[in-house]
This record gives sequence, structure tokens and C-alpha cells, in this order.
Amino acid sequence: SAASDVYKRQEKVPAQALSVGVGTVTDSKEVLILINGHNKARALAATVEGGVSQKWTCSTLQMHNGAIIACDEAACGKHHLLNTAHDANVVGKL
Repeated sequence: SAASDVYKRQEKVPAQALSVGVGTVTDSKEVLILINGHNKARALAATVEGGVSQKWTCSTLQMHNGAIIACDEAACGKHHLLNTAHDANVVGKL
């Protein structure tokens, strides 16, 4: 499978997966993104604090009126994501 190079053992490769393009996401009426764990803190910060960029395609959610990002405290990391009106749709501490 296409993901087999990511996994060290063949039995860990998912048999099925769902993938959608950025256009499909941005064209949708509503988007719910779930983010958990400290290893996603950098991606979360890039999504809501940085500018829109090709490096972080999730940053295009900044332009989506129906985007909601739900994250746990670990994903928030050292960032103060919930302190600005810009980040009003980020739901912290699940």
C-alpha cells in the first residue's frame, strides 16, 4: 500500500483509510478537526497562529467560516491558543 513505507512492520499498515483533498475540506459547509497529544502541538499552533501556507495545509481552515478545532490540553502545548478572538472556534481541554 502507499502507506507501507511509513510503518516498520507490514501488519501495522491500515487495511483501509479515508483521505480527502484540501479542496473537499474547504468546500464543505462545516469542518470538525480533532487534535490530541503533545506531538500535534506544533501543527495546531501553525493552524491557528501562523499564516496560511502550503507547508501547513491545515492552516487553510483560518479562512473557513464553519471550521471547529477541538483539542486536548496536551495539543495546546505551551501556546495560548484560547486567548484571542481569532481563535474563538478552538475548543480546548476536552
